[in-house]
Amino acid sequence: MAKKDAKKDAKKGARKGAERDAPKRPRKKGTVAAGVPAGKRDRGAAGARAAGPGPARPLVAVDTAVLTVLPPDVAGPGDRLGELAVLQVRSAQGGWVLPATLLAEGEPLARAAARSLAEAGVPRDDVRPRQLPVLQGPDGVLGVPHLVWVPHERVAPVVEGSGGRLRLAPVGGAGAARPEVLAAALERARREYAEAADPGGLLPDTFTLHELFVVHDAVAGHFDSTEDAFRLRIARHVEPTGQSVRRLAGRPARLHRRRAPA
Repeated sequence: MAKKDAKKDAKKGARKGAERDAPKRPRKKGTVAAGVPAGKRDRGAAGARAAGPGPARPLVAVDTAVLTVLPPDVAGPGDRLGELAVLQVRSAQGGWVLPATLLAEGEPLARAAARSLAEAGVPRDDVRPRQLPVLQGPDGVLGVPHLVWVPHERVAPVVEGSGGRLRLAPVGGAGAARPEVLAAALERARREYAEAADPGGLLPDTFTLHELFVVHDAVAGHFDSTEDAFRLRIARHVEPTGQSVRRLAGRPARLHRRRAPA
């Protein structure tokens, strides 16, 4: 009897050892590994491969609002002393638009703004584009508009020699595409001119206070102040040069220059 029990125990031990030493069978597809069903894991990997390396680079348009002040003899008759105007380019469809271009990959925004001027034929020497807030276009294109100041004596010959491809339009009746760009440029322009003496450099290094008033009054849309009140307010931003000049048949007027920042 004892011999039979010993034989049974030996057989059981041999079976358990064989099961322990036998290689494990591979897990069937669809079983759970590391908490994620194999089928779902495979589908996720396939989705990631189909998605590609990342989203496409968005298009970025750079519109440039070139502002200048038309002098009184160009602005037209009336009691206005000057007129704020914006440069416009005739499009292929015959309408009027602002100088614009698409941002190239890796290109700085300021360089793209200067390139938009060069493509329109505007001299870009000493041009300092001021970046305005980013705008979202209705077609999904991002817009990064810029403001550029150009003295009238520099831009007028370019317009006259463009064969009708360029024009300077008073901002009150510009009527060009992308009015939101012009609105942003005007808001920035008027804020700048409320805080400093001709920060756009539309006047030469020396000027009379009347000439300075003409520019500031035009930028402000003729709602700035009287000339006497303007002289009082702008006094801390300018300083006399000690020289005078006679304009046309008027009395000699003292020349001033912009006061250097403290």
